[in-house]
Amino acid sequence: MGKIVNFQQAKQKIIQQKHDEEIKKFNASVNFLVELIEANMSEDEKQRRRELEEELEKALKGLI
Repeated sequence: MGKIVNFQQAKQKIIQQKHDEEIKKFNASVNFLVELIEANMSEDEKQRRRELEEELEKALKGLI
């Protein structure tokens, strides 16, 4: 005998897979834009960004 298929579960799985694919595409677009922005940043902007990231990490550690 064949495998019993729950069509509702199969439908949900397909919907989830499509959603996951859309998220992957969106993330790829965002990552491309971030890399493009970073490539065009001046050294001063890069330094300021690193400083802000360090401040953010310290603040987050204080919350944990």
